[in-house]
Amino acid sequence: MGCGLLFAVTAALIAGCRSEAEIQVYEVPKETTESPAFHSAQRMLAAIIRRGDRAWFVKLVGPDGTVTQEIPNFVRLVQSFRFESENSPPRWELPPGWVDAKKRDNIRFATLKKKTDSGTLETTVTVLPVRGDWNTYILQNVNRWRRQLGLPLLSQEQLGSVTMEMPLASDSSVRAIMVQLRQGGAEQGTGGPAMAGRDGSGPSPASSSAPSGSASSGPVELAFSLPSGWKEAPNDTFSRYAFVVEGEEAAARVTITALRANPSPQYLLANVNRWRAQVDLPPWSLEELEKGLEDIEFLGGQAKLIVALPEKRAGLQGIIGVIGIHGSTAWFIKMKGDAELLEQKRDQFETFVKSIRIR
Repeated sequence: MGCGLLFAVTAALIAGCRSEAEIQVYEVPKETTESPAFHSAQRMLAAIIRRGDRAWFVKLVGPDGTVTQEIPNFVRLVQSFRFESENSPPRWELPPGWVDAKKRDNIRFATLKKKTDSGTLETTVTVLPVRGDWNTYILQNVNRWRRQLGLPLLSQEQLGSVTMEMPLASDSSVRAIMVQLRQGGAEQGTGGPAMAGRDGSGPSPASSSAPSGSASSGPVELAFSLPSGWKEAPNDTFSRYAFVVEGEEAAARVTITALRANPSPQYLLANVNRWRAQVDLPPWSLEELEKGLEDIEFLGGQAKLIVALPEKRAGLQGIIGVIGIHGSTAWFIKMKGDAELLEQKRDQFETFVKSIRIR
């Protein structure tokens, strides 16, 4: 499952996978911000995937604009990670234009590169031992990266503003913690590729109790009218509310998630494409986004309705969702499940969204 990492995944591609070499674990030496690579505004995309007592780190750092363009490919890469067993190294699919540089040292398991107009981007894959509490471990690593970018450190309660979970395509029980950081600018929760979704959906450090990004404001509570047949369900790590919608032979899950708001079209596009990637639909351009979204009433204003259904519905998954900004919070309401069922329940979903109000 953005941060602002809310991401897209292109459908495709080549299995540019590593051979199953023996894993070696190393401590990462302290990195410095004195590198020339940080002389201009930088954006970092990262993912942490836990397997047993090890954590796999995938990281891309580079010029803000160039890295932003690679968000869909980065999410696609992370989603494609697969593990034969808990202790085996990962294999993955290379996004278009990315190559395995076959570069390994005492820290890196792999180095992936892509040539761009502004230079060569480099994505690293490393593995480190997990020590202590998992949530604390994630926070320590996120703050290590923030130091590298000259950003203030976060508390555990603030971690949700820059992280989100995303399930791997090969095994939805294995979740990547997606992270997005940017020098000198606003940051949003991932989610999303997405970096992808808080609604992407291991363990997560993110707190759903501070959706507005303000530790002192407290959570906003919603009220709503549940359609007939909808049942409350356990939340995942990121969602504030969750429901199950059952049909005769299929079911769907509805979640409501809060992230820090960002009104930019790129933020909306990244999240829409993150959802489209989750149901194997190709990413949209900004032009396609403008044409493909509908307005819907939400919290006294307007939100965007996203319909991501495959052309042939039978046996396939789809998503119908809404992204609406209210104050400093972006609300994500998502119904995911059997595409035919979603088509049947679309009117119910839209009525539910319109019924949502601040308690």
